[in-house]
Amino acid sequence: MGNFNYLESSCELLFSEIGPCWHLWTSEDHPLIFCNAEMYKAGMSILGFCKTLFPRVTILTFTLMSNHLHIASSGSQQDVIQLFESFKKYLSKYIKYKGYDISLGKFQAQLRQLESLNDARNVILYDNRNATVVNSMYTPFNYPWGAGEVYGIFYEYIDKTNERICSFA
Repeated sequence: MGNFNYLESSCELLFSEIGPCWHLWTSEDHPLIFCNAEMYKAGMSILGFCKTLFPRVTILTFTLMSNHLHIASSGSQQDVIQLFESFKKYLSKYIKYKGYDISLGKFQAQLRQLESLNDARNVILYDNRNATVVNSMYTPFNYPWGAGEVYGIFYEYIDKTNERICSFA
């Protein structure tokens, strides 16, 4: 029990040190955006590019769905919103360049601050499991358009001795 308490207190400390955490999502009632593999790949690349523009934002996990997205992150509220607005701007330019008839007018971010470590764990799990609800052929580990495949469902931090000290999910 002592080891669990140590691990949990380490996780709580880390959560408090990484700054405010956020769940950003867009509405599911938006028309299709990512309608083929090319669009998903563009979305992944654009999100990665936009992350480089906002180095103070840490993306904990994300999932691109056919008509919406989820991002769990830490950083200032302003930076997280600006990252999304940049993503939307560059995605819109890509859509126009490719000649697709897709409007991002209603592609609006909703943002909620994650109030606790347990809240962050639940959002990370929700985001990574999102695609599995829509299509049972996917798991959080093999859905190609999100971070579940990269980070895995167990988002672990490693201390200097390479011991597991925290699992957000």
